[in-house]
Amino acid sequence: MISELVTAVNIALGSQPLSRCESIDADHNTRADIYELIAAVGNSLNGCTAGTPKKANKSGPIAISPDGSLVVAVNTDVNTISIFEVNTDGTLTKVKELATGEEPRSVALLSNKPWAYVANTVSGNVRVVNLLDYSTVATIPVGTEPQAVVASANGLYVYVANANDNTVSAIDTTTNAVFATIPVGRSPRGAGHHQRRRQRTISTRRST
Repeated sequence: MISELVTAVNIALGSQPLSRCESIDADHNTRADIYELIAAVGNSLNGCTAGTPKKANKSGPIAISPDGSLVVAVNTDVNTISIFEVNTDGTLTKVKELATGEEPRSVALLSNKPWAYVANTVSGNVRVVNLLDYSTVATIPVGTEPQAVVASANGLYVYVANANDNTVSAIDTTTNAVFATIPVGRSPRGAGHHQRRRQRTISTRRST
């Protein structure tokens, strides 16, 4: 089953044709998107069928809670995250700044629980923070130089792009453990759904 997920990821990256696993393309847009890969995992990797997908947000240094009440931003230079409440007039009030690992680059929030997942590039891990009491829930070792983190729409899985390992770590948010390490293209540095045709869902950069 892991091999089928690897095939789907490579289709998303453009290194294998869609004909290798046509059923991953649940929305029939002639490509495999990150939310379709997430749906496949959510269906227990049952063949390469994506099932009914829900789109997830793309990775980035800022994340907004599903109800729109909180904003979390990574502060790469000082190894912290800042947590803001969103006021009724749309302005932000900073409520907390928390230490993370070294060089945080990306943050993702779950839809099913008040947890933030922070990818720490130099530390090589993902810090899980409870946004209610600001405690550390877990520190999860992943690959080398994790650059980007994205959560599934249902909050059950988190995916981490490891730039120096050429892999994506898949985390089960119930156990906060990595259950799969997926080889991808060179230097993955971002993950998410893109509307533009032929845009890869996991961004890569080749060194010159």
